[in-house]
Amino acid sequence: MTQDAGTGTPLVVIAYDPQGGGAAALAAAARDGAGEEGVRAVLADVAAMGEDGWALLDEADGIVFGAPAHANGASAAFRGFAEESSGRWAARVWADKAASGFATPGHPSGGELGALRYFSVLASQHGMHWVDLDLPPACLSPSGAGAGSAFGPGSLSGFGPGSGPGAAGAAACGAALTEARETVRHLGRRVAQVARLLRARDTGAAPPGVLAG
Repeated sequence: MTQDAGTGTPLVVIAYDPQGGGAAALAAAARDGAGEEGVRAVLADVAAMGEDGWALLDEADGIVFGAPAHANGASAAFRGFAEESSGRWAARVWADKAASGFATPGHPSGGELGALRYFSVLASQHGMHWVDLDLPPACLSPSGAGAGSAFGPGSLSGFGPGSGPGAAGAAACGAALTEARETVRHLGRRVAQVARLLRARDTGAAPPGVLAG
């Protein structure tokens, strides 16, 4: 991994497919959450990935994948991006970076878990370290807070795969999107924290035993 050469701080890139609108809102939340941890956080549209975008991903200490769920997997634009990353896979360019992801449904039970699994397998193939939410389901949390699956936030409701807002009405959808943004903001913070620990390990600044490789 490398540090951002311009600021000397860890870099987290949110690589997402903005089609549909919901993914763009959640990508911005992930960026904001990561930024709250003092890292540089930037967005990268996978459907318009030029050389500068690929260079950012190569430079990043952590990458958050995001896309609408489609056919129990990620969107076509994201799958194309994943295929284009094969050269990085062969050269192990992304190995040991932090990784996570979020998916948005096209409808209730829209296959978000399939998309999240796609992201986690992609990260594993690249040798990355998957970061989960570390949040219990809201119904199991003493405070009533907490959302998402073991993989990451899975739907616009924020309650995990298969529980999208459906036809609950505009007010309910608005509340669900607000909750989802907070969930993904938390995920952005988690990825930034792990990226910082990995950076400290690689530079010898971490205490012995912290994320020992």
